[in-house]
Amino acid sequence: MTEHDWFTLVPMQKEANTIGDFARTYDLHLTVTQQGPHRWTASFDSIEVKDGPVLWSAYGDAATPFDAVRDYIIKIAGCRLVFDAQVPETRREFYCWRTLIVEGI
Repeated sequence: MTEHDWFTLVPMQKEANTIGDFARTYDLHLTVTQQGPHRWTASFDSIEVKDGPVLWSAYGDAATPFDAVRDYIIKIAGCRLVFDAQVPETRREFYCWRTLIVEGI
């Protein structure tokens, strides 16, 4: 069994420059959640970062929603991302664009 037998590697699309463009291109949903009076987290639903054979969850963490999204972008930019890692029928892998700005959400 090769790596490609159980997931779909999505071809790289034209690189736009906003997080909203990236989310629409790969059909992702960004969730921003208030965790306390001055603490917000942000991440795409069902997305994990792939680092070699290891998958890990990334999220942005900051005092404002905007800064939480910006923190998240910094952590995932250029990384290989996995959508629905545990579901072979819907699993997709693709790279996050290296240059994203927090607009177009």
